[in-house]
Amino acid sequence: MSNAIAPNSGGSLAGSMFSAGVGVVLGVDAVGTCLALATICFAGSLSAGLGLATAIFIFATAAGTLVLYRFGGFRAPLAITQDSSIAIIAPAAAIAAAGVTGPVGAQVATVFAVLGVAALASGLAFWLVGHFRLGRLIRMFPYSVAAGFLASSGFLLVHAALSILAGTSEYGEIALALTDKETLYSVVPATILAVVLYFAVARKAGTLLLIVALLVFSIGFYLVIGFLDVSRIEAAEMGLLVDPHHAEGGALPSVFELYGLIDWGQVATTGPTIAAVVLINLIGFLLNVAGVELGTRSDVNESRELKVTGLINLAVGPIGSLACYLQGGGTLLAAKLGVEPRSMIFGNVVFMLGAAFFASQIVAAVPVFVAAGLLIFVGLSMISDWAVQAMRRLPAEDRVVIAGIIAVTLVFGILPAIAVGLLLALFGFALGYARLPLVRHASNALVRQSAYDRPPEERAALARQADSICILHLQGALFFGSVENMLDTVKAHSKLPQGLAGLILDMSSVTRFDSSASAALAKLAYTFGDLPAGLHLTGLSQRIQQGFERWGIPVRQSVDDDSAGYLVWRDLDEAIEYCEDRLLRLGAKNLPPATIASIVAEMCGGDPRSSEILGVLEPVDLAEGEALMRANDQDRDMYLVEEGRFGIFLPSEKGRATRVRSVGPSALVGEMAYVLRLGRSADVIAERPSRAWRLRQETIDTLNRTNPSLAALLNLALARAIAAKVVQTNTLLAHERSRIDRPTGH
Repeated sequence: MSNAIAPNSGGSLAGSMFSAGVGVVLGVDAVGTCLALATICFAGSLSAGLGLATAIFIFATAAGTLVLYRFGGFRAPLAITQDSSIAIIAPAAAIAAAGVTGPVGAQVATVFAVLGVAALASGLAFWLVGHFRLGRLIRMFPYSVAAGFLASSGFLLVHAALSILAGTSEYGEIALALTDKETLYSVVPATILAVVLYFAVARKAGTLLLIVALLVFSIGFYLVIGFLDVSRIEAAEMGLLVDPHHAEGGALPSVFELYGLIDWGQVATTGPTIAAVVLINLIGFLLNVAGVELGTRSDVNESRELKVTGLINLAVGPIGSLACYLQGGGTLLAAKLGVEPRSMIFGNVVFMLGAAFFASQIVAAVPVFVAAGLLIFVGLSMISDWAVQAMRRLPAEDRVVIAGIIAVTLVFGILPAIAVGLLLALFGFALGYARLPLVRHASNALVRQSAYDRPPEERAALARQADSICILHLQGALFFGSVENMLDTVKAHSKLPQGLAGLILDMSSVTRFDSSASAALAKLAYTFGDLPAGLHLTGLSQRIQQGFERWGIPVRQSVDDDSAGYLVWRDLDEAIEYCEDRLLRLGAKNLPPATIASIVAEMCGGDPRSSEILGVLEPVDLAEGEALMRANDQDRDMYLVEEGRFGIFLPSEKGRATRVRSVGPSALVGEMAYVLRLGRSADVIAERPSRAWRLRQETIDTLNRTNPSLAALLNLALARAIAAKVVQTNTLLAHERSRIDRPTGH
């Protein structure tokens, strides 16, 4: 509730006394809060339980503070019985009590049972969430929905305070009661007190001024009734004071007798409300912890805090307390003042235990309008924090969510609002996820080439039509919203000048899909099933592939299968290479086969002396599976590929080599060992019957001595071949970098 009192005076005795004084002041604040919360739960015919409830709430706060200090992660933590769910649980408890047949003691006992069961359920939930480390899941709860719940609780607190003062909970009856002069005797000072407290805290005047305001209004009340010669009994009859000892129905039986009076059937009727209370307590706890972490620049183990708080509530639930957990404002204030933790906790707990012992006297002394004003102040603070301030920071859609939850709460109650809030959270998640681009990145067969190193004429032919191959790298979940982004991208690509010859969907980053996405993929297969280069899926996990089979996504069994459907590949490179081959067969049918003479001429830029280089080359024929060279070999010969295909494999310590590229006609291999004078870095294996031409290192050394001009031409040809490899590698690297740097895709 507050921000500042005075600076710490150091680590001396004076500093310890100051810290203990801060604890006492914060204890006064906590006692006022406990009294106000007890007033909501035990108003009217239930006021006989007000003194006991105040004592229990104060005791639970003191015990919670001790446990958090001993076992929690914050340096000087303070606990408090919580107000975030009081406006929900108090009406439910009152309804349960109204259904009890028997003495007032049975009704009071049933209210205590409802509060205690809610605390026990919250404690169990805290402990389980902490034990299974699910706290971060709760933190993922949409901020707008959490703000809507807490703002709604603020409105309900104001409503509860007015209900206490007016003696009725119906909106219309409250409005009618406000026209009565006797009701205004309580409502006007309560409202003035709430406004004074609100602006005092808003201006960071501190807890001390808040307590001073409460004392001034309380003392002023007694001065006024003394001046008017109104006795305490007459003030109680007018509803200005509460005397638990002379409440309706007489004094309560002993605490142990109260347990026997509980109507557990009525307690069971509050089950749905208790479930809502547990949810709101979880959200409130984690918001408090996050706020204190931020304010104190600390990082606590949230799972441990949850378990410790769970044990606190499992302990105080059986005595009928409200849920109790970390107090954000008081803990932040103690940290800001730099108090000595042990002294502050000592002063706070000793004061509250004393207040708990004299709770009945405190209840009898505090005017009703002071407790109600404190409730109105807390409600206004929650409305300001979670409705007004939050709406200033949040986008329009989040403001609509908050306003919607508040409206449903005021008209239909908090339970329907919980349901609406959860539905809005799910809808907001689906809408937000649908806005995320399913297509992480889009490319074509020029930008994203296969790992097959093709001859220059084939690369040139592919470059002319590579844009007709659409490659979509998908991410996240395929569902009814996000899949539309993918369909729009495919349709847009099909309208490009070159049209759409083939489509590859890389699903290596897809996590899940739903029936709508399956229907969309099936429709895509039937709509674009006649593409010349076909439809392809790559990167399918086993789970997603099994899902596709269940949903009947059309899949082609082999490349020779002419039915409409997808070809499934182990990796993206295989799919791209297949599409490249299809494009070459479709658009480059008249490409002449490469010969060693044409390859050397191309490398030499058409220089007529290229024929002289042919004379120094030696043919090497290999069957499928034979090695052209092995990693770590020390020879430095180079090879030009004329026919077939070779795979380049990097050896692994695990014994299984990794294929990094494949090369075909016109490829130069082995040049690294020659240029760098190193051993071989990879295995080069024939993947089909192949022919290569060897250029020995000794031959190049001889040409350098005997025919420098031809050696210069040869070295220029080698430089061109190496430069072409660098360009191709840079293109592939640029593509991969663009996928990383542009995660939102198109």
